[in-house]
Amino acid sequence: MRKSKFLVLLVLFCNPLFGQVDFMKSDSLRQEALGLLMSKEYRKSAEKYKELLKDYEGYINKSDWYNTACCYALVGDVEKSFYHLLVLVEKNYKGYNHITTDSDLAILHSDKRWNDLISKIKANKEEAEKYYDKPLIAILDSIREEDQKYRRQMDEMRKEHGTDSEEWEVLIQNLQEADSLNFLKVSKILDERGWLGTSVIGEAGSVTLWLVIQHADQLPEKQRDYLKFLRVAAEKGEASLSNLAYLEDRVAKNFGNKQVYGTQITQDSISGEFYPYPMIDPENVDKRRMKVGVEPMGSYLEFWGATWDVDKYKKRMAELDAEKED
Repeated sequence: MRKSKFLVLLVLFCNPLFGQVDFMKSDSLRQEALGLLMSKEYRKSAEKYKELLKDYEGYINKSDWYNTACCYALVGDVEKSFYHLLVLVEKNYKGYNHITTDSDLAILHSDKRWNDLISKIKANKEEAEKYYDKPLIAILDSIREEDQKYRRQMDEMRKEHGTDSEEWEVLIQNLQEADSLNFLKVSKILDERGWLGTSVIGEAGSVTLWLVIQHADQLPEKQRDYLKFLRVAAEKGEASLSNLAYLEDRVAKNFGNKQVYGTQITQDSISGEFYPYPMIDPENVDKRRMKVGVEPMGSYLEFWGATWDVDKYKKRMAELDAEKED
């Protein structure tokens, strides 16, 4: 299954017919289908995806085809699952590493068509990677590992020692040092070569560039400068729209402006409740999020143990504005 939690990317692929497509309706269907899928109502989700794929061919999203195939596989409909995966292959799907490890499709593995399907996806992947800068990708892989190494320890460290402990302080110091070193390496790449696209460094490499800049909060001006690089790459289809949305929000937050997509979260110092930093037009945030492949606010906030109530959020924002005026 394709989920959009933090680093998982849902890149939208649109054709020139976008002006003829009812984006509002297609986004609504996609959101409903994804919600049903995440709730494990696979057959209902498949039906919603089927409606989306039938009526909105001008708004092509590879993740929609993939998720539909997963839904059918999870309810035991092998034929329909293979049908949607074969469409993906024709659309030059290259997710070999993902599909070969996705347990949602386990029922297909014993079918004689599976190996042929996987061979075609692997061929798509190898064709796309012919022009990769593999030495640079190796460097970016090591940078990404350094970026994530200490962050993977944070939840366990927080639970075991608390955030007032010496252990926590050491962890944060190590994290900050790693972030600083990673920024020096990535900024050199960006200054010399620009924001290299997925056709040169692959999706993982592009994610690494984004991660390091996303975590460079100590240098907000540089963050803002490199955001311009990412915008250009995303406009060319060479970087993830979801990554762009996260960095747009991060830069807005760091300069005291309202975010657009609600990706940046803060915590109430008294209640401990998590909620999004101030954002523009909160009533329509899910419409904006869906257009860049980010999951709805409701499921996003579930990760933080919070719920999305737009009226409650607007009231909280009004109270914060009143406090500032006082």
